Formats: sequence, structure tokens, C-alpha cells
Amino acid sequence: RRVLFRSVGLRRIDTAQVRQLHINDAPVLDPVYRILNYRQESDVLVVGMECIPTPRVCPYCKSPKLTKWGGRQQNICDIPRHGHPVILQIQTKRFRCRKETCTKTFMQELPSIAESRAMTKRLLRWIGEQGLNRTFVAIANEIGVHEKTVRAAFADPAAGKPLCGR
Repeated sequence: RRVLFRSVGLRRIDTAQVRQLHINDAPVLDPVYRILNYRQESDVLVVGMECIPTPRVCPYCKSPKLTKWGGRQQNICDIPRHGHPVILQIQTKRFRCRKETCTKTFMQELPSIAESRAMTKRLLRWIGEQGLNRTFVAIANEIGVHEKTVRAAFADPAAGKPLCGR
């Protein structure tokens, strides 16, 4: 039996606790993502996906000479579904510019993912809405992250909280 690691809290999960779910029931993030698999690991819903569009030019020098340079899996938190935390495991591609004066590497851009946070923009907005009526600890327990993460996300201007007194 193989042991998996849960991305939130890195808790060991036995593969006997993994249950495959139907892909049509997976939460849809954006039409630019292709859903590869959907499963439940212990109490967490995990959606395997990849971003379809690839960059056409280098973001540094604007050269169209690009080559694939590997990739990695990114674990992104999303809004809870049916009372379970949701983790999006997105396969991202890495590219390298082939222009002799540039040769920089860069990752594929991920639409609908909050800048400098491992969460979706809709989760960030959801935290902004829920934080007005609920405690940060309750929200953190529902989405499967630390309370400090919820506090920092709530303080983010992108959370979209209504302005008080205006």
C-alpha cells in the first residue's frame, strides 16, 4: 500500500482511504482548465487538473522561440464543497526562452488563481464575505488551512470586503 501526503498540514493518508469520484461532479474553476481526475482523500476533495493555454511569447523579451522545460504540480485551495475542503492539484508547465540573449525560464500563468497565494480568487472573495460574520478559526477549519492564512487572506484587498462607513 502506498502512502499519500495531504497538501494541507501534510498528514499521511493511506491509499485505502482514497475514493474516486465522478469527474462531472468536480468543481469547475474556469473553462481554460481540463479536469483530469476527482477523488476524495480522507476528508479532502482533490481535483487533478491542467491549464490548457500555453504562452506564445516569452514574458521577458517577447520572443516566440519557446521550448518546454519540465513542469510541476501546484496545490491550490478552493472553496469548500459539501462540507469538505477542496484542493486543486494543477499540473503547470515550465518554459524556456530559446533566444540567445534571454534564455530565461518561466512558469505557465494560471488564470483564476490569487497572486502570491496558494488559493483561488473565488476562495479569497469567499473568505472576505465569510469573515464578516464568522470567526477566522471556523473558516480555517472548514477550508482546511491554518487560521493565520485566513487572517492574512481577509486582510488582502483582493478579498473584496465592503468598505465600512462609505
